[in-house]
Amino acid sequence: MLTTGRNALFRAAVPVMFLLMTAVFLPGTAGSEPAPVIVSVQDGAGYVRIEWSISPEAPENLTGFRVLRAFGEEEPEPIALLRPDEFSYNDTDVANGTLYRYIAAALYGSGMEEVRSEPVSAVPGGPPGPPHLLDVVMAGDHVVITWTENEENGGFPPDRFIIQRRTGSGNFTLLGTATELSYNDTSVVPGTEYHYRVIASNERGVSQPGSVLSITIPRPPEIPSPPREFRISTTGNGFIISWIPPADDGGSDLTGYLLYKGVNGSRLALLMELDPGTLMANDTLVVERSSYTYAISCVNGVGESPMTEPVSIIFPVREDDEGTSGNATGEKQEGIGSVAIFISLGIGAVLIILALMIYLHITGRIDEEELEGPSSGTGETEGSGTDAPPDH
Repeated sequence: MLTTGRNALFRAAVPVMFLLMTAVFLPGTAGSEPAPVIVSVQDGAGYVRIEWSISPEAPENLTGFRVLRAFGEEEPEPIALLRPDEFSYNDTDVANGTLYRYIAAALYGSGMEEVRSEPVSAVPGGPPGPPHLLDVVMAGDHVVITWTENEENGGFPPDRFIIQRRTGSGNFTLLGTATELSYNDTSVVPGTEYHYRVIASNERGVSQPGSVLSITIPRPPEIPSPPREFRISTTGNGFIISWIPPADDGGSDLTGYLLYKGVNGSRLALLMELDPGTLMANDTLVVERSSYTYAISCVNGVGESPMTEPVSIIFPVREDDEGTSGNATGEKQEGIGSVAIFISLGIGAVLIILALMIYLHITGRIDEEELEGPSSGTGETEGSGTDAPPDH
């Protein structure tokens, strides 16, 4: 029970966002009507709620209550008129972050007599809105996250920002905090995808998370892989060499191709440099019945790729050898070698046959002369002996 002429301290017994302990002074004039006592003040985002009580000894001529409000130190003005059984008021016509003073006044008799409570202060407000995430970009070896504040800051500017990160489809975890509007993430791993979001915090609480932005950390550039589908075909006066870009550019744009050439088994030497958009070359610096070997590589900002497997071909090329690729080179060389062996064997056989025929011809004539020579001499001897007359 309240006693006039004494100071009293009251504390709200209901859960509130911000509990205000209010000291009120009851007018100490004997016989005066009791004044209301504001027992709690709750201020949140877009509202202020006050509650009061009055002595049970209040006279029966209590006709109601009036709520008055002032901006800062200005004079209070009435904003609500309530029945005598209403002991609270929720003011939603407020601006977050603004200081207000409230008074509850008891009305007696015809309402002309007003007994006011001691004023109480309140500042409505709440947590800020979620920040607007602007960009997530690579800067050297780290990621820079930037954002802006939400215009709806709950009446209290953010004093801290909470940066969260996740990889893949995992949960967001705390990465760090900042008081500025940017943050550098220096703990990134090449080849990993990261997702970021930011939460704002002020003296009234924390915001909902902002939008999510993602970035995949690139691997350091490497040399490219070799060009693919390297092929050589013939024309009437040379070769057409073709290829397609490599499967992997090494993370750096191609700057060109290097075509190499060797002649009759000589070491490969650079023949020409080609633009990155060129996928075909002509070589007319060829001589008939010479063997040529070709290979190609590509170049990016880091360096030169390995060369393709060398492809060898002879000019001019038999009809069945046109369209030679690296896979057919060995078979082609084996075919050429087989033909050379076959020709050599044929020539050797012909020479042997000719030698044999000459030998047989010579030996046949000798035998014939031997047979004819002795029979002719014997005849002459026998003939002369027969024709001679006998001696008498």
